Amino acid sequence: MDGDRYPGGRQSYHGQNELIASNHVDIINVTSVTSPADVKQWNEKDDEDAQEALYWRQALDCQTNQLSVRMRSVPNGFTKIVFKKMLY
Repeated sequence: MDGDRYPGGRQSYHGQNELIASNHVDIINVTSVTSPADVKQWNEKDDEDAQEALYWRQALDCQTNQLSVRMRSVPNGFTKIVFKKMLY
């Protein structure tokens, strides 16, 4: 991957407490986990919600290598995640 054209990792627009949700599964040592983390989904329309705690607003589908770019409400009241293909 060309680091200048396609920078990876934390970007300037990511918040200090921001995480990326993913369907990636990894095997870790049980002693690495000390307690559960409370992570909230941040609705970008509300600038003050969830920024003081751990939050997520984007999701990565590791099978298709697509990162969600926006969330939108659908008629049934659920949130639909819209993905775009990441370029590597």
